Amino acid sequence: MVLRQPGTTGQGFYNYTIRVLERLGRATGLGYVLVSLLMGVLIPAVAAGLLLPRRRVLLAWVGLLALLLGYFMVGTRLV
Repeated sequence: MVLRQPGTTGQGFYNYTIRVLERLGRATGLGYVLVSLLMGVLIPAVAAGLLLPRRRVLLAWVGLLALLLGYFMVGTRLV
C-alpha cells in the first residue's frame, strides 16, 4: 500500500471508526455514546474476564475500566 500523504492514514481510520459507531448507533437505536461505551468498555471487560485468570490483574482491569466509564459519563454530561 502506497501512502500519498503521510499522516492521513490515522485520521482516515479515526473518521471511519466514528462513521461506523454512528451508523451502529442509529441502526440499533442505542445511539453513538452507548454503542461507543459497549465497544470500548463492555466488550473489552468481558474479554479480559475470559482471558485473565488472576484476581489481582482482573481487579486492576476492572478498576481501570471503571475509571474509563466514569470519564465517559462525565464527558457526556459536560457536552
